[in-house]
Amino acid sequence: MFLLVLGVNLVVFSFDFPRTTSLTLFFVCVAVGLAMWLLFTFNPNLLPWLTGMLDSLNPFVNSTFYFLFAGIMALVYFAVFINVRFDYWEVRPNELLHHHGFLSNLERFSAPNLRIDKEINDVFEYALLRTGRLIMHPSNERRAIVLENVPFINRKEAEITKMLGSLQVQMGPDTK
Repeated sequence: MFLLVLGVNLVVFSFDFPRTTSLTLFFVCVAVGLAMWLLFTFNPNLLPWLTGMLDSLNPFVNSTFYFLFAGIMALVYFAVFINVRFDYWEVRPNELLHHHGFLSNLERFSAPNLRIDKEINDVFEYALLRTGRLIMHPSNERRAIVLENVPFINRKEAEITKMLGSLQVQMGPDTK
């Protein structure tokens, strides 16, 4: 079961699955799986060498493997958790701020007339955490800002659109 789940996850990480491709792939896999199941149920001696080979497989691992695997995954997760703290975007009513680098270098982009596009390219990524791609086009920039794998993209896109829908003016203290 572990090897099956690992294999499926590696395929999901390795390839993008657009909506039509993923639905087609799903139905093909279900149809082939059901056909093979029916074929071997009604004809158990159809391929005896394949049945013998599958029966002889006995993959197993001990608890040390699982603890090491979990430890490695925890280290990778911790490294990613630390890394994202040094590169993030902040949306304010009148500007976009890009904080990046160890000492938090800062880039400012003007937010008025900002155009936002939302793309959901991968069905598996969207099913996992409702992630998608957010593309922002600042009016004074030639290049677009592309944010990949934005979790809960529908809610975030609605919040950003609502926030940028009104222009706010902040007045500082009078300096006389």
